[in-house]
Amino acid sequence: MSLRLASTVLFLSALAGCGSGASSTPTASGNPQTSGNGGGNAEVAATREIWTPYVIPSTRTEPVLYEVVTTGRPGTVTLTVDATTIALRDDGQGGDKVAGDGTWSVQLPVAAILAKNTPDRVNRPLIGALRLNGSPSTYNVIAEVWTPDLGTRSATPIPGGQETDYLVNYTASTEQLTRFDPAFWARTFYANHPDEFDFLNFVLVGGVRENRHHRNLRIKVSGLGVDPNDVATGWGSAARLQGVNVYPLSSTLDHGAKGFLHETAHQWVSYLKMTPFGPANPHWPKGSVATGIMGFSMPPGAVGGEFPFSFTGDGKGGYVAGPQDPMDRTTFSMIELYMMGLAGPDEVPEYFVLKNQVLDLAPGQVLGINDIEKIRVADIIASAGPRVPGVATSQKAFRSATIILSERPLDTPAISLYDYFVRRGEARVELPCSEGVLGGLTCKPWYLATRGRSTMSLRIR
Repeated sequence: MSLRLASTVLFLSALAGCGSGASSTPTASGNPQTSGNGGGNAEVAATREIWTPYVIPSTRTEPVLYEVVTTGRPGTVTLTVDATTIALRDDGQGGDKVAGDGTWSVQLPVAAILAKNTPDRVNRPLIGALRLNGSPSTYNVIAEVWTPDLGTRSATPIPGGQETDYLVNYTASTEQLTRFDPAFWARTFYANHPDEFDFLNFVLVGGVRENRHHRNLRIKVSGLGVDPNDVATGWGSAARLQGVNVYPLSSTLDHGAKGFLHETAHQWVSYLKMTPFGPANPHWPKGSVATGIMGFSMPPGAVGGEFPFSFTGDGKGGYVAGPQDPMDRTTFSMIELYMMGLAGPDEVPEYFVLKNQVLDLAPGQVLGINDIEKIRVADIIASAGPRVPGVATSQKAFRSATIILSERPLDTPAISLYDYFVRRGEARVELPCSEGVLGGLTCKPWYLATRGRSTMSLRIR
């Protein structure tokens, strides 16, 4: 969910939102949105970043312009790349466009960026650390790079933009990006596209720094802990659209990675109101139930955090905490598949929740029977009712459309890179991926993450 996260280490171009953490500790991946308008007593913060070009071709030789929009008049802004600290400018010189407008700029040698585009980063090189005078936060800066091995995609002109087989790119004004209205852009999309998609994914190039998030628009399923609703007609869909995912940072677009899985699954998970689930919404409470893709609700804002543990029974009714199982991190748990309509209640094992939700758990720690509260699917059914439709008749094949907004039309390298990251969501093999500051990861796309029980089509046409 798009919720504020108190933290001193933030990811300006990292894995944002409800999803998994970007470190090996139980932490959140989200980027808090900072209030303020750049003057007065506004908080010193970085609110947007803009690369020119948006996506850097590996064949480029000219410098790259990097701009950061700030609030609170920081005085100085620096970017540390390896051991070198570089000063950004807001004086109308050296690539900066307007003096004193709160947008700080620097021209970076392209070779320094391309050198960091190592295979483990999967075309999202981690460049360095951005710091603003007057702010306790450090922002990890990530670029996007197109390489010839990705191929090129040609785009067809459409009203207001262009499209490939896998994405639509509309040109938006600065105000439309910073005051994003997803309903408006959904109606724009449906004006020239059929009502044949279960989900819409909005990706903002140069959007306001905030968490990625999901919004339910049409729920016709019972047993989830949330009342059925239907507001999608006001978004341009008469019958099919179920929800939308919003990615305010373009570097988080990868439909083959965990972020897409997590946000899409929020259509069904987690809204249970029964104890001990209710206080933890919209994610799970800490416990074995939270070791899967959906994670736990991290206070104070309930942003999604990764719970990187496994649990082994101690023979006395309790459990011993161990390191995270990679299978758990990349695959929906059986309780999540049940909520999604992809598993029957008889397939859901027993889970538990920690009675002490502020416990700082560590591998090797023993949880006694009095430290946990066991959860059975029968308890869920008794509270929320059975999941209807059940696994025998529920929807298994889904279709999702991706809409990218940018202030200037995407060029061929950008179109090709984003098209590549959308297509990855249809893969049926494990993929190399990076998530925020973490590189060298292995991800499972939708088909594998749902254990072969569901398919996801991402074609626009």
